[in-house]
Amino acid sequence: MKKLILLLIVFVISGCSVFVSRSLHEIVQTVDEFTLTNITSENDAASAGKFISGSAPIFIEFGADSCLVAKFNRNREMYTVEVVSFLKPKGALGAYSITELYGSSDVELGLRARKSDTILQFVKGRYIVSVFTSKASSMTGCTEIASGLAKRIPAGAFPPDIYERLPKFKMIEQSGLYFMGSKAFQERFSSELAEVFILDRMIEGLAAQYRTDDGIVYFIKIRYPRAEHALDAVNSYLKSRLDRPVILPSEVLNFYTVVARDRTEVYLAGYADWLYVMFNGPPGGKGGELFEYIMRGGK
Repeated sequence: MKKLILLLIVFVISGCSVFVSRSLHEIVQTVDEFTLTNITSENDAASAGKFISGSAPIFIEFGADSCLVAKFNRNREMYTVEVVSFLKPKGALGAYSITELYGSSDVELGLRARKSDTILQFVKGRYIVSVFTSKASSMTGCTEIASGLAKRIPAGAFPPDIYERLPKFKMIEQSGLYFMGSKAFQERFSSELAEVFILDRMIEGLAAQYRTDDGIVYFIKIRYPRAEHALDAVNSYLKSRLDRPVILPSEVLNFYTVVARDRTEVYLAGYADWLYVMFNGPPGGKGGELFEYIMRGGK
């Protein structure tokens, strides 16, 4: 995972003043005794990406469109607030989930939140909000500011669940990965797989680990704009493994089975606009039943 602080700085240090949506300014205002002293930076994701490499593409993949940085104070206490907006709530939650804040613990605020010794960050609606301590400030003050800002962000009638399409039975806790492009996908998988699965066409994807009697398997499902794109990804993977034994779909098994070099099995299939893949299946087809179970959504 990328460190949170790197992802946030991406949107700050380009220093160019650009359009930021009105909703950001409506959120970032004086909170009770904490006075908004000035807005130090307003950036859109596209302009930041031109200046900074590395972490910027991940936020952009999740649909980040702008960022606002502001200073607050209460008497001698000083705080920095950064708000990143995304096109959709799922994008904000996805970006939050794939990042980590070193030394943090979860707290209750917004949809999800975490706090370290110097930063409190939460995600709610289309926004990721971070409050930083600075001169003569405290985490208590961070919490008060963050709580005030959170009240101004609409949560929506149905908060996003980025893992709703994955059955929870036998899933290893906290193994889920939500991605909207190859950069986030490569946090866990190889660039070679990203290319083989033609991720430049994808809409969104999910991955998780599942525990079986024979070990741990890795399941991936990727959504494409059209059904033929999913089939193209299946064929692309098969072509990349021409040197490996392949069991073709049949009336009994409606998916491909590829035998890997370590004799574990890879199952893959394209249904509608989704690609389904499972790695590390035990030899002898023992993982096929679990693969079909997950494909059916746990039914």
